[in-house]
Amino acid sequence: MQVKNQVNHIRFGSRSSPLAKRQAEIVASKFLNVFPNFTASFKSFCTTGDNLKDVPLYSFGGKGLFCKEVDQACIRGEIDVAVHSAKDMSVECPDQLVLAATLERSKPGDVLISKDNLTLSDLPSGAVIGTCSLRRHALVKYLRPDLTVVPIRGNVQTRLKKIHDQEIDATVLAAAGLERLGYGDDFGYCFDQNDFIPAAGQGIIAMTMCPKSPLLPMIQKINDLTTWHCFQIEQKILKILGASCQMPVGVFVHKLGEIYKANSMLSDDALNHTVFSHHQNINPDKLAEIVARDLLDKQKRK
Repeated sequence: MQVKNQVNHIRFGSRSSPLAKRQAEIVASKFLNVFPNFTASFKSFCTTGDNLKDVPLYSFGGKGLFCKEVDQACIRGEIDVAVHSAKDMSVECPDQLVLAATLERSKPGDVLISKDNLTLSDLPSGAVIGTCSLRRHALVKYLRPDLTVVPIRGNVQTRLKKIHDQEIDATVLAAAGLERLGYGDDFGYCFDQNDFIPAAGQGIIAMTMCPKSPLLPMIQKINDLTTWHCFQIEQKILKILGASCQMPVGVFVHKLGEIYKANSMLSDDALNHTVFSHHQNINPDKLAEIVARDLLDKQKRK
C-alpha cells in the first residue's frame, strides 16, 4: 500500500548503520541546498546483511543484501529515495526501481587500519588481518602471502574495537566511509588504488527511486554525471563477468578529459591466482567489454 507523502517533503531511507545514516544526511543536504523550500525526513531499516552477523556474506549471495529492505520500502511507498553505498548494490536495479542519481565520488580507495598505523609492508610476518571481502583477501594474499587473513563482520566501530582488543592486528576499510564518519586523512595507511583495486562503486553514494515518482527529476538535479557514467561502466564490467560477492573482483573507473580509464583485478575461487587489467577508451561500452574479456582471458591462462 502506497503511503501518501506531504507536499514539499521528501523521505529518505537507508540502512540503520551510523555510516548509512550519515550518507542519507549527506544526500538530503545536497537536495535541500537545491530545493530549500523542502523539508526532509529519514527512516532506517535493518537489512538482511545486517542480520547475518556471524557468517560471510558471500555464502549468501552477498550483493544486494544491504539494499533489499530499503529498496522494498521505496517500492511500497514508505520512502521516496533509497540511499545506498553503491558498492553494495546488485548489477541490476530491482524491478520497479531505477538508479536515480549518484553523488560525486569521494575517496575510492581502501585504508589499512592497525594499532600503530603501519603500512602493509611493515606488518610482521604472520600478522592477522580481518576482512570478509574476498577482493581484499585476494589482494592482501597477492601482496603479502605471509600474512594471515581471517573473516570479520561488523561496522567500522566494531572492527576498530577488535584491533584495540588485539583480536586482530589490522583490518581494511573504505576510505570514503572513514571520511564520512569524521576520521582524518592521517587515520591509517591509504593504499594506492592502482595497486589495491577498489570495489566497483566504492566511494559512491547512490540513490534508487520509483521511475514514476514526481520527485525523480528533482533528485536528478544532484546527480554527478561523471560519477554516474563511471559507475555504469563498473557495473557493466561486473555484469559481463557474472560477478557477485562470491567473485573476488575489483574495478575502478575514472575519467580524464574525454577518456575513461579502468583499473581492475580478478582472482580465482581459491584466491591463489590474481590478475590485473589496465585499459582506457573513449567509448564506455567498449571499455567495459575490453576489461572484462581481458580479465577472463588472463584467468584462463593461469
